[in-house]
Amino acid sequence: MSRYDTGSVYLLAAVSLAVLGALRSGPLLAIFLLILLYACYTDEKEFCVYDCVWWAEIILATVVIMTKGKVPDIRMYFGIVIVILLQETVMSRAYGRADSHAFCACAFMQVALGMGITAHIVQMCISLMLLIAVQSRGKNIDRCGKLKKPVAFIPYITAGFVATMLMR
Repeated sequence: MSRYDTGSVYLLAAVSLAVLGALRSGPLLAIFLLILLYACYTDEKEFCVYDCVWWAEIILATVVIMTKGKVPDIRMYFGIVIVILLQETVMSRAYGRADSHAFCACAFMQVALGMGITAHIVQMCISLMLLIAVQSRGKNIDRCGKLKKPVAFIPYITAGFVATMLMR
């Protein structure tokens, strides 16, 4: 594993997750972030993430909506439906299905926290910029802009999610 692989991003996300969740929005977000951390680990080690991870994330986001006391605007729900459709049909071809599931789970939690779809778009941009920066530095991008060696993307998605939480 090269020193510019996803390990540095993974470590940054790991250190930030539990603290951020507990400080920003309580124990449910902390659990959500720790499950994301588990997804980072399995993506890094096995290049697969179990479906139960995404079901747990969606259930946690739903509980956050129910316990928050303030129901998100109907436009946010419409936005999340559009995001899920785009992620699961179009974007899953550009990267893996687990990566699409991760983006969907994060978008659902962002809506649950009242952040909206704009936060999700910002998260996607941050995740991709981090991937490009780290992989360019490690010389893992070929002349066509593709990765020479596949890397786990969920640590970058998690770091993007953490960044949007810090901007909130």
